[in-house]
Amino acid sequence: MWRLKEILSTARRRLSRAYIEKLDWPVCISRYDQPCTFFYLNPAYWQSPGCGVPFGFEQYERMASVIRAIEGRAIVTVNDQT
Repeated sequence: MWRLKEILSTARRRLSRAYIEKLDWPVCISRYDQPCTFFYLNPAYWQSPGCGVPFGFEQYERMASVIRAIEGRAIVTVNDQT
């Protein structure tokens, strides 16, 4: 039980200054981009239903373009289409 308390306490400290937003991704990036910002982008996977959210290939291209230009850092998760 003590280990669980330690893990939760550590997670709480690490996330205490985190922001979770529900915005269109380009709006969120433009609002928060700074050298110290880290973005985690998890778009609908290519050629998958995407939970009913339309996300065409042009969105991936736009995302790549935007990410190349940010001051902060980012990780984008995508599916393996090999």
